[in-house]
Amino acid sequence: MHFALVHGAYHGAWCWDLLRTELKRDGHSTSAVDLPCEDPEAGAECYAELVVRAIPPGTAAMLVATGFNPSAPAISHSDGSASWPEAGAIEVFYHDCEPKIARDAARRLRRQHWRVTQEVTPLHELPAVSATYILCTDDRMVSSEYSRRSSQKLLGFEPVEIRGGHSPFLAHPRELATLLERVSSGAPEGTPG
Repeated sequence: MHFALVHGAYHGAWCWDLLRTELKRDGHSTSAVDLPCEDPEAGAECYAELVVRAIPPGTAAMLVATGFNPSAPAISHSDGSASWPEAGAIEVFYHDCEPKIARDAARRLRRQHWRVTQEVTPLHELPAVSATYILCTDDRMVSSEYSRRSSQKLLGFEPVEIRGGHSPFLAHPRELATLLERVSSGAPEGTPG
């Protein structure tokens, strides 16, 4: 099985390294791409093109996305980008990671421009493919309520829950690899409604 791993805001392909090791150990291949979050001109089409190019031909892709107030919130910059101070990033993204992993990850975060989130998708409907929404039960970035509502209303099925915070790929890579293998083994947890 091939897993195409796409990071979220501020991150890079590096954030998948521990998970990629676990998946490779189990005989799977992976690809990860650095999205151009530091480019103020990069929009959804650019992001999508980079993701599609990173996926080997003939491979189906699986995408793997609170009210919490960190002591050091994200910083807005005059160029329209945002960044995270180390302490705030650890509190929000990596609070359940080993301290060294959390510090290293927080120091690798990049500035994020937001054009990609301000564009309307060119899709008229979601592709008819199997899908699973993985909800992290202690996520401080995306609320569980929002995740459940999005999974149910937009995708038409209940999310699969995994323990921990926003970054199980760093905090619990073995558990996440096992879950990804299970849901992609032909018995997906949900399909589009």
